[in-house]
Order: sequence, then C-alpha cells, then structure tokens
Amino acid sequence: LKAKAAKAKEAAAKKRARIAKKNAALKLKAAKAKLAQKKAAAKAKMQAAKAKVAAKKAAVKAKKDKIKSSGPVTARSLFMQQQKGKGMGLKQLQEKFNTLGAAEKKALVDQAKKNLAKRNEIKQS
Repeated sequence: LKAKAAKAKEAAAKKRARIAKKNAALKLKAAKAKLAQKKAAAKAKMQAAKAKVAAKKAAVKAKKDKIKSSGPVTARSLFMQQQKGKGMGLKQLQEKFNTLGAAEKKALVDQAKKNLAKRNEIKQS
C-alpha cells in the first residue's frame, strides 16, 4: 500500500514537473513573441519617420526645381543661357553682353522681369 502511494506521489510529481516545464516554455514563447512585436512596432515607427522626412525633402526639391524652371532672372544670365553652346568663353560672352545695343538689352531685361515675376509667384504658392 505504501509503495503504491509512493508511486502515485512520484507520478503526480513528474506530471507537475512536466506541466511546469510546458508552462515555462509557453511563457518563454509568449515573451519572445511580445519582444518581436515590440521590435516590429519600433521598426515601423522608424520607417514612418524616415518616409516623412523623405517626403518633406522631395517636396522641397520639387519646389526648388519648379522655381528654377521659371528661367534666368537677370538680363546677363538670360543672355548667357541663350548663347550657351556657341563655343565662346565666359569673358567673350561678357564682352558681347556689354556691347549689346539698348534695344537688345531691353528685350532681355523685359524677359528677365517676366521670369522674376513667375519665380516670385511660384515662391508665394
């Protein structure tokens, strides 16, 4: 009788140990899952922040490109752009600009004023 009771006691102890081991494994698995979830949330938050910064940079770049597309805002730079690729050096271009007639300069100044107005309009938007 005592032997049976001892055997039953031993079996119950083994069962409790097995259950405790199983519970410990489940707790560890749950803790790992929670940690992985936290890491994923942190990663998502970081990516969202990076995307926000990238979007802001892209918006600024787009606006700068749009401003540049308005064209040269000085008569000299407009003249330089028109003469680009004609095989003249910078000094030659400057001399040529300085020797332009009043009518030609006025046309360049008028165009440059229009470009400046466009640029200011873009900046306002």
